[in-house]
Amino acid sequence: MSAIPSREVTTAQISAISFGFYSDEEIRKLSVKQIVSPIVFDNLRNAVPGGLYDPAMGPLEQQGQCTTCNQGYMSCPGHFGHIELAVPVYNPLVFTTMYKLLRCTCLNCYKLKMLQAEVEQYRRKLELLAEGKLVEAMRVVTGGSSATAKAVGKIGGDDVEGGLDLMDIDPKEAGAEQARLAAKLAGLGDTEAAERRSSHAAASTSAAPSHRDKMTSLSLEAVNETIGEFFRRMPVQQCANCGAHAPVLKRDGCNKIFQKPLDWKKVEKNRSKGIEITSALQTTSKNQVEDMETQLAEQLAQDSSRQKEDLMDEDPNQALVSTQSEVLKDAPEAPRNAQRPRFMTVSEVRAVMRRMWAQNSDALSLMYAQDSRLRIFGFGGGAEVGAFADAYNMFFLQVVPVAPNRVRPPSFLGEAAFEHPHNIALTRIINSNLELVSRATNPDAAKEAIPENQATVRQLDLKKSLDSWLALQGHVNSLLDSTTAGPGAKGDVQGIRQQLEKKEGLFRKNMMGKRVNFAARSVISPDPYLAAGEIGVPPYFAVRLSFPERVTPWNVAELREMVIRGAHEHPGAVAVEDELGRVILLHKLPLNRREAVAKLLLSRQGVEEAGARGRKLGSPVSGGRGAGKIVYRHLRDGDLLLTNRQPTLHKPGLMAHRARVLKGERVIRMHYANCATFNADFDGDEINLHLPQDNHGRAEGYGIVHADEQYIVPTDGKPVRGLIQDHVVAGVKLTKRDTFLTRSDFMQLVYACCSPARPGLKDAGDLQVPLPTIWKPQPLWTGKQVISTVLAHFTRGMPALTLRAGTKVPADFWGKGGTVHYSLHGREVEFTFPKSGDGEMLVLNGELVTGVLDKAVYGKFGLVHAVQDLYGNATAGSFISALSRLLTYYLQMEGFTCGYDDLLLVKRAERARSALLDTAETAALAASARFVGEEVPQLMQGADGAKPKPQSDISAEVWEGTRGAIQKALAQRYRQSKEAGAGHDAVATAALHPLGSDVVKVCLPDGQQKPFPLNCLSLMTVSGAKGSNVNFSQISALLGQQELEGRRVPRMASGKTLPCFAPFDPGARSGGFIGDRFLTGLRPQEYYFHCMAGREGLVDTTVKTSRSGYLQRCLIKNLEPLRVHYDHTVRDDCDGSIVQFAYGEDGVDVTARSFMREFGFLSRNAERFAQQVDPAGAERASAVSGLADIEQQALRRNRQRQRRLEKGQLDKAAREAPLTADLPLTALGVASEAFQDALGTYVRTNPEGTLQSTASSAKKRKKAAAADAAAASEQAPRSAEGFARLMELKFLRALAAPGEAVGVLAGQSIGEPSTQMTLNTFHMAGRGEANVTLGIPRLRELLMTAAQSIKTPIMTLPLLPGRDKADAAALANRLRRLRLAEVVEDIEVEERYVLGGDGSSGGRGREYKVAMRFADPAKFPPEANITYEEVVEAFQEPFLNRLVATLKKEMKKLSPADAVGSISIAKLGAEEGFSAPSPGSGDGNGEEAAAARKSEKEDENENAELDEENVEGKLAWQGGRSEEATYEAGDAEDVAASAAAQAQAARQAGEVEDEDEEGEGSPGAEEAGAGAVAQTYGADAAGKGEKKKGVDVRTLSRVNIKERTCEAAVTVPLDAPKLLMLKLVEQVAADTLLRATDGIDRCYVVEKKPGEKGPAVTVQTDGINFEGAWANSDLVDVTAVTANDVGAVLRTFGVEAARATVVAEVSGVFGAYGIGVDPRHLSLISDHMTHQGGYQPLNRMGIEGSASPFLKVTFETAAHFLTDATLKGSTDDLASPASRIVAGRVVGVGTGSCELIQSI
Repeated sequence: MSAIPSREVTTAQISAISFGFYSDEEIRKLSVKQIVSPIVFDNLRNAVPGGLYDPAMGPLEQQGQCTTCNQGYMSCPGHFGHIELAVPVYNPLVFTTMYKLLRCTCLNCYKLKMLQAEVEQYRRKLELLAEGKLVEAMRVVTGGSSATAKAVGKIGGDDVEGGLDLMDIDPKEAGAEQARLAAKLAGLGDTEAAERRSSHAAASTSAAPSHRDKMTSLSLEAVNETIGEFFRRMPVQQCANCGAHAPVLKRDGCNKIFQKPLDWKKVEKNRSKGIEITSALQTTSKNQVEDMETQLAEQLAQDSSRQKEDLMDEDPNQALVSTQSEVLKDAPEAPRNAQRPRFMTVSEVRAVMRRMWAQNSDALSLMYAQDSRLRIFGFGGGAEVGAFADAYNMFFLQVVPVAPNRVRPPSFLGEAAFEHPHNIALTRIINSNLELVSRATNPDAAKEAIPENQATVRQLDLKKSLDSWLALQGHVNSLLDSTTAGPGAKGDVQGIRQQLEKKEGLFRKNMMGKRVNFAARSVISPDPYLAAGEIGVPPYFAVRLSFPERVTPWNVAELREMVIRGAHEHPGAVAVEDELGRVILLHKLPLNRREAVAKLLLSRQGVEEAGARGRKLGSPVSGGRGAGKIVYRHLRDGDLLLTNRQPTLHKPGLMAHRARVLKGERVIRMHYANCATFNADFDGDEINLHLPQDNHGRAEGYGIVHADEQYIVPTDGKPVRGLIQDHVVAGVKLTKRDTFLTRSDFMQLVYACCSPARPGLKDAGDLQVPLPTIWKPQPLWTGKQVISTVLAHFTRGMPALTLRAGTKVPADFWGKGGTVHYSLHGREVEFTFPKSGDGEMLVLNGELVTGVLDKAVYGKFGLVHAVQDLYGNATAGSFISALSRLLTYYLQMEGFTCGYDDLLLVKRAERARSALLDTAETAALAASARFVGEEVPQLMQGADGAKPKPQSDISAEVWEGTRGAIQKALAQRYRQSKEAGAGHDAVATAALHPLGSDVVKVCLPDGQQKPFPLNCLSLMTVSGAKGSNVNFSQISALLGQQELEGRRVPRMASGKTLPCFAPFDPGARSGGFIGDRFLTGLRPQEYYFHCMAGREGLVDTTVKTSRSGYLQRCLIKNLEPLRVHYDHTVRDDCDGSIVQFAYGEDGVDVTARSFMREFGFLSRNAERFAQQVDPAGAERASAVSGLADIEQQALRRNRQRQRRLEKGQLDKAAREAPLTADLPLTALGVASEAFQDALGTYVRTNPEGTLQSTASSAKKRKKAAAADAAAASEQAPRSAEGFARLMELKFLRALAAPGEAVGVLAGQSIGEPSTQMTLNTFHMAGRGEANVTLGIPRLRELLMTAAQSIKTPIMTLPLLPGRDKADAAALANRLRRLRLAEVVEDIEVEERYVLGGDGSSGGRGREYKVAMRFADPAKFPPEANITYEEVVEAFQEPFLNRLVATLKKEMKKLSPADAVGSISIAKLGAEEGFSAPSPGSGDGNGEEAAAARKSEKEDENENAELDEENVEGKLAWQGGRSEEATYEAGDAEDVAASAAAQAQAARQAGEVEDEDEEGEGSPGAEEAGAGAVAQTYGADAAGKGEKKKGVDVRTLSRVNIKERTCEAAVTVPLDAPKLLMLKLVEQVAADTLLRATDGIDRCYVVEKKPGEKGPAVTVQTDGINFEGAWANSDLVDVTAVTANDVGAVLRTFGVEAARATVVAEVSGVFGAYGIGVDPRHLSLISDHMTHQGGYQPLNRMGIEGSASPFLKVTFETAAHFLTDATLKGSTDDLASPASRIVAGRVVGVGTGSCELIQSI
């Protein structure tokens, strides 16, 4: 049972948490018991002393008692035990770091292998960073001079290119040379450097300064980069200090480390210097364990012939020596045992680390435990000098702590007891440890009497000891991290790391999110008679949810009644708690006992008893619990409930509602208005209820979190609450002009919504009933009068509302107006009908004059929104609730249903529909003809021949002939180009979409058999109640063109879309155009196509959930520390760094900005507006705060700016600093320039005439000056100055409140709308051939991964003014890639058999003669500037080279590698008319030709990429789609992104892979080799003879300039597989480039669509090259060039341009789906990503730089971040929300950002 939190007074709280490792001695001091027994329980199920459940570590049962603290089960906190290990083992959590340091250590001098002077530079830089001197640290240059490489070169000679031989250098001279280089690098003398290092060592171990600023994210990032650079630059092969060649170290998991033997040459070099690398144990003092290890090492070295299984119980996976494949290739005379890796024992590694740590502690002390003021290893006040020298022990374990019993509780099932899973690993550790101890104390060799057998037995002893040691290491690994247990240890135990990580880990499941009491969950059902801010609770929940209410004289009578009723009768109580904290449960007490308890609720006996007890304990009289008893009463009407539906994607997803207990209900009831807020429907959705347990929470719920306060959604500032579906239909039916009500109906409707019996509503006794609209023959009221009456009731006592707003239903639906001619008394009369006024809502002084209550009434700037802005959230909530009851009752009176006749069309519309659909096939055929470049006038009609004929008007012969010709041309086009499919789809879709629109226009709405509003289906779709015109058109008109991923239905390899259609059918139906409708049914083919498109939506909905969820989690975890501070800056709570000087650049809260620019609406309601902002109170507040002078300065500067703008002096106005630059936002009149300019323009122009004239305002100012001061301060609301002052007050009230968690709001505003987007959308960016990544994949690469190279880079080039489409085409031709295939007219390939060919099988081979005929150079595009000589050069070199490489790859695919012979190019015999042009022949000179060849060679890399696509089979059929399938599971992509981030983090940290594995299975080796073959002609078989002999490939081809042909012959072995040579030649010709702009693939001319902003014609490129765009400044407006690649923009234009690009691109992604996101959120996210000067991703890599360890730990990879924080000794000062939640403190945002100090 929970009690009131306020009964305990908080006297202290955690202010910071520091991370560090416990030393072995500290673990022993913390422990209360050494665990030695593997037996846990005895036969009587009692805990065994010395076992894992020893009573000293805490009681196991509730009746037990702790033998350490003598406390009971509930009071004992638990105590640690420990296990003493016989031998040291590695700590698996930091094994990787230890291994990295070990590889950086020289095993001869035990220094870091880097030159000490360079180490000193890094130390100096890290020291400055630790002190917070970021600027000074950045001036320290590290790693730029390659001093270590120079030192190694001077010492080692042959290891560095150009160095001297080692034998030529005297060791003494080498030492002097090294010292000279060190002094030069450090800039210090040797003595001075030594003194500086010594002084630093002393300073680093002295007392810490009293205060030091916490490390910022910038400093932390700089530290991480410096440490990463330090390890990346560390030499591996040779020490830069002593010159020793180091042996390579290899690891086997986290269990073993091997030392590979040195090459004999390196051994000789070491010996020449007098260096011999030996075990570290041979030069240090040994204990018993180390002596055993030395013997073990010697035995392993002597027994060189032993195989792997001899040591590890026949298990080949547990080898201590390598197999033959791992043996290094040494000289033959080298001893055999030197060829095997040597196993390094733990003690040897520890000895190496100890000696290395002692010599490098000054630098290592800054890398590890650098940020903690509570240094674990002796740092801090009073620490002895040199304490950090023992810090290396954190990498090893000699003592294992055992957690208290309450952390490892056993589970009992009957008589059987089951231990905690961790006990399994601990028991195995104890058993292995006991076995090691027994072997050390009583070895088998000592028992052996026969001397000859002692050596053998001793060897077996060592083997068994080693087995036990490795088993112990595996069990310790299994306890801490089960993934590092190794093959020898069983991985059946979940390690501590596994208990911390992922969603089920301790941090995310038990700390960040917890199971709670006083909560309920059930299915929801609708209830329109509830208030919008109420939630209906069934009695089952009401009697189980309780609130602790303290007894006072004012509520004792009520609480006594509840206690007497008991726990089973509502409203009752479940328990009573007295002053001592004793709880009396009422559910089992009889009535008389409950009455006795009720009588004592105000008894003083308990108070006095508690006071006596408190005085005895030295506490206050109340005993610290507060006076009076507490009654846990039932939930009752009016109580506050927090309501939540999962997933909670945005802020209103958790709202507070007032409870209303509904008797007889079994489910939770909810109002319709909250459906959009929760994204809920009533098809089985469930909802959660939480009952706050203190009055502080209830107060925040009523005033801040209540549902009425969540009317505006923070995503885009639009209303989110409103009536839906049936209520919308009822509103339209009620308020249309021909709705008249009798007196009884009118009174009943008004009473139904304004009844005083409704709880929480105003008294309806003084309702003002309006006069009827019609008096005769009977009084009738309109439906609009009902709305006016309700509105007047809820706004009474305040100025009436005046509103002009739009409606959802167009005015034409109510009547288009027009002129009618008729005969009257024999006379022709003309009458003009006015157009209906119901297309606009007009409310004048509270009266609804025109308009209907459709969907727009509940939207932005609608009626309800206007009420909310002017009259408050509570009034708006009551108004919605009243409308809900009103419309429900009216719908019950009128009824509403859809019938079959609502779907029918008139005959005229049916005929027009059929006639239009008859032209569909013709239109598609004509579009396909245009695509292939043919003219089909026989299919067109009209004066300009632009309209297609109906198919029925074309003869069958003409139709089939034309169709066949176009079909053949399409087949040829598809086979030639892989882009043909996209282009054909774009052309056909462009032709068929207008046809579908025309069909819908003739059918709807004029073709309906039942007109609007009698047509219920039309009423439903037009009013916005449900569905849209698309649904209606699919039922009654046609389904239209079906699309998948922005394209028509795909074609198979045969060219068919379905087997029933012809290959490459150019028609509309085969391409997915459906002329059928649901009303009359679909044919099977159409049904199949429609299912294809529908299935795409289902798959997207399924897959996008996980991806959008992970995207939102990444955003929120990275942005959650951002909040608004009291100076209105947005800062990162983790380190206090400023992200924005004003939130959203103007400081305005998104939810308060709705009517900020609606000056007309506010001026029309100026009286109510003035009451709302209270100008008199604002002036008094300004005088008290001392801001009057600042406000006068702001007023003066703003008037000056407005005068300049009025005079047109824009330059002067632009040069002035904005008011927000040097004046505080809290001062009245200090607002953003955009707001002030818009307001000034409105006041000057007064477009609606609602403001008083300037002259009258001047007269009033004179009168006000003559009056007293109080009267002068009050200005008329409708005067120009008065209204401007009101608007400035509104701006001031709209500022984001200090403490607002704007980071979380920004993350939610991106994540929540992303669920509405399609997952895989490739938007047609102005043309059909190019695709742009949109949707969630685009958001992921923009925000989550901050990709430096995106999938679809695009550059937009606007033209200079005066340039037209022809110039755009010329620019496109300049920039695009021109391929050889584009200038080829014809290709011929002849095959013949030849004898005596070079490299052929048995002197025989197949020769392919390739002949190309090129187009006339006069037909080349003039802007391309291509000569025929360049075409010949492209054929002779890149084409032939690429052809040979492609043939080789194809032959390797089709046959084994060893069966492929050589490929050669044969020399053709000279014939008449053929000649080989010289490089300088033709129009161009030799230099130009050479430059062209050079550029072509540089483009071979891009050719290689295209070739790789062909190799992988992505373009196996070129007519198919080139997009890859993207329906992978979200988790798989998230894992890939996570792995990439982890790899990047490892690279930054310097954790490189072993250097001796280079080239062995490296992932890019094979691809690199393939690329090399494609780029060079002389690859293996292709050029084995030619290149070496100097044969020019150009002499092997034949060129006929007159005929414009080039020929070459390629010979392959006769036994080579058969090749489709023509297809390969076409493919290579399509991939060979003539000319290209680097980075740009294709160019497109894009014309502006009607209504779009921007230049009329632009050029878009696939690929980005800003330099290439700048080179065309004669056509391109280079100041307006944009690109969608943020990384490229950052590298070229800087961080501000990158920030603007992020905002524009994210806004464009949402804009493509019609989703609005407030730019304030986008600017905050972009500022956060770029405020450090780079482009920071919002994933694990981005959060790595956060200064809060808990923020990183609670995101993902908890063990990694926790280990990193512990290694560095980081401190979390609990400023971030995540860290406060983990520590149990109130989060410092919202109301938690301020505190109230009260005098007691």
